[in-house]
This record gives sequence, C-alpha cells and structure tokens, in this order.
Amino acid sequence: MRARSVILSLAFMLASSASAFAQSSAWDIGISAAKVDFDLSGTGSAAGVAVRAVRHLTPHVGVEARGLFARPELQSGPASLWAPDGQIQYRWQIGRFSPYVGGGVGFAVIKKTFGTDWDWTSTVGGGTTIRLTDNVALIGELRLRGFQWDYAGSTGEWSVGLTWGLPRL
Repeated sequence: MRARSVILSLAFMLASSASAFAQSSAWDIGISAAKVDFDLSGTGSAAGVAVRAVRHLTPHVGVEARGLFARPELQSGPASLWAPDGQIQYRWQIGRFSPYVGGGVGFAVIKKTFGTDWDWTSTVGGGTTIRLTDNVALIGELRLRGFQWDYAGSTGEWSVGLTWGLPRL
C-alpha cells in the first residue's frame, strides 16, 4: 500500500511539474545518426541518418515530420531505404529533459537492384530531448516502423542527434 502511494505521488508530481525551461521556439529542426535494425527481404543492421522538423502546437503536443535514409544489405543485394513519416507527439517538461511518445504514418521507398518497392508504414516511438542551451538540445530516440498494413516487414531505429530551436517570429 505504501509503495503504491509513493508511485502515485511521483506520477502526479511529474505530470503537474512546471517547466524549468520555457518552450522558446515554435519549431525545432534536427539531425540524428541512427542504427537501423531491419526485417525486410533479409535481416540485419545498417547505419542511417534522420532529419526532422517539429512544430510545437502546445507546450506538450507537437507534430513531427521526419525522414530516414539507410543502406541495408538485403538478400537481393544492397538497397536504399528512404522512409518519411509524420507523428503526433506528447511530451513532458521535466527541467532540462523533455521525454516524449508518439505515433504516426508514412511511407517507405526501398530501391533494390531490380526494382523499387513503395509501402505504407506506421510508426511508434519514444525518446527524450535534453536542453543544452535555450535553443540547442541533444535528442535520443527509439522508433519502430511496420511496413504495409499487415506488417510484412519492420525496422527498429536507435538514433541520437542534435535539434535546434528556431526563434519565434
């Protein structure tokens, strides 16, 4: 009973905590290096790069447009993967930390030696940003992507990078 009270008190404290760092920008842009684990026409890992733009609608809700590029080695040989997606994200403000969760949809283009596949995707992800200054933050994230509506393939991405807050106009 005591442990439950402590957990509930901590949850209410975190949910209601005021931000120590005010949201100083309406937009963040960023770039991240990613490790992409894939299960497509073959399984393995590949390095990737992700670029993102986040529009903060409220201090807690944002809309993100993000694109991933990677070069996986499939059973048929080397391929290029380009996967843009959009997510709705909810974030908490805890001092310099802003953990978040999100979900969304997008598509993927997989260019292989003998053709190109276009697939719808759905994504879920979570991570955190750590404010280094008012306009610069370190970001770390895990994002899972399912290919096609029946999840015929998937990727899991671990990424780390930097984001920059654009000044309000």
